[in-house]
Amino acid sequence: MARKRKKTDLFEGLTWNDLTSWAGSKIVSRGKSYQRSGYVKELACAPDGSLIAWVDGTERYATQVFFEDDELESDCTCPYWDTCKHAVAVVVEYLENLIAEVTPKAYEKAAVYLRKVCRVLGKKKKDTEWQSYLSEIRRKHARKIKLLEILDGLNDKRIVDTL
Repeated sequence: MARKRKKTDLFEGLTWNDLTSWAGSKIVSRGKSYQRSGYVKELACAPDGSLIAWVDGTERYATQVFFEDDELESDCTCPYWDTCKHAVAVVVEYLENLIAEVTPKAYEKAAVYLRKVCRVLGKKKKDTEWQSYLSEIRRKHARKIKLLEILDGLNDKRIVDTL
């Protein structure tokens, strides 16, 4: 059973463990695959906070994911009806969209912090550690073009030259 959470938190606070507890590891794996394949269409957040989308599969399924009594729940028109790969795909798509909506101001704040880290590590002659740290950030956030541009500005290197 997924851990309980506050209404204000809803989907944003979900962890992979929550999804796995809710749907099981096989269904989570299949749902992630559906999301990565672009099968989630017309995702919307309803006024009650639930997520609604069409998910392509053997057919096109209407899928709704919501919280009821602080527990993750879903309805789907697939033969499973609830807690299926389509529901997991909807949640993952929603969370990916949240990540993509990070404002440039947040990146600029991160750049200020990263410049400080760069200076400190540079003074301590730890350039290798700095480059390793930057590489890890790039790997984790490869889809965030604006963040990558800011990271490149820290060393005056282009993304293409560092991959």
